[in-house]
Amino acid sequence: MRFSYKERASLTLTTLARNSPLALAVAMIAFPEQPIIALTLVIGPLLKLPILALVSQLILLQFKRNVN
Repeated sequence: MRFSYKERASLTLTTLARNSPLALAVAMIAFPEQPIIALTLVIGPLLKLPILALVSQLILLQFKRNVN
């Protein structure tokens, strides 16, 4: 599939953002009756934004390399 840069970036970031709740669900299943779940629920969203920012920078770097 030949997506444009904007479509590729949008799809990548949307996929990352939508899958983060799955990671929280897996943590809750993997550690039942553990206080780590509350910590995971707090830390998860705090990690999501830097990861999305990093991925967006990588996509932008790839786009700039392809343009030049």
